[in-house]
Amino acid sequence: MNTEIINKAYLAGLKLKNSGLSEEVLYARLEKQGFPEELSRKVAKDIINENQKEALKNNLTYGLVVAAIGFVAAIISALISTDRGIISIELIIVGLGLAFWAIAKLKK
Repeated sequence: MNTEIINKAYLAGLKLKNSGLSEEVLYARLEKQGFPEELSRKVAKDIINENQKEALKNNLTYGLVVAAIGFVAAIISALISTDRGIISIELIIVGLGLAFWAIAKLKK
């Protein structure tokens, strides 16, 4: 296939990247613009995979932030009183769980 056509297909796909459309809809729109069927399917699949990777990276960041907030809350609650330490421990567990889940998904 001509590299110019491939570049145009990916540029058209990138314009639709943040639209939240499913892979089938992206494929249909690309094919409607005149791109070959096989190329349209490949571009749509690549765009969806890229969106999923970005979402997982955001989950990793979110999980680490929640864990850091939980750690700070644990230190503060330990200084103030020992009665409320369970909430901060839960925040740490949830944050680390989210971070490890995102790391496992990114490795796939």
